[in-house]
Amino acid sequence: MINPARAIEAMQVMNASLRNPLFGAVYFGTPFALTLAVVMMAVLRARVAAAVLGLGLAVHMIGVFGGIVAPNVPLNRELAAVDARAPGGDTIWRAYSTRWQSANLSRMIAAGGSLMLVAATLTAAVQNRRRS
Repeated sequence: MINPARAIEAMQVMNASLRNPLFGAVYFGTPFALTLAVVMMAVLRARVAAAVLGLGLAVHMIGVFGGIVAPNVPLNRELAAVDARAPGGDTIWRAYSTRWQSANLSRMIAAGGSLMLVAATLTAAVQNRRRS
């Protein structure tokens, strides 16, 4: 069984370490890059590609971006305020971990769906290019 105090401390350290430029660039850059790709496909009159990439962007924004902001950020802020060595750590950890894992699973599924939509668009574009 996981030691709740150590689990809380580890999660607190991990959450604090995510506030850095590299994470920010990837986290905020992905929706920007997808938006740019949708616009480029629309300008090139590749309507199907623009629509599929737009769907990928929507899935990413709702499931990944929203999946972090809505459930995980408040949970992480609550956990940051916890003294890992205080009594009741096992109850706190169980409640946090259960909710965090559910949100993380949903976010992972959304990320996979978004990735598949982007990959399908790129694959179709490469195949169309070869036919030309």
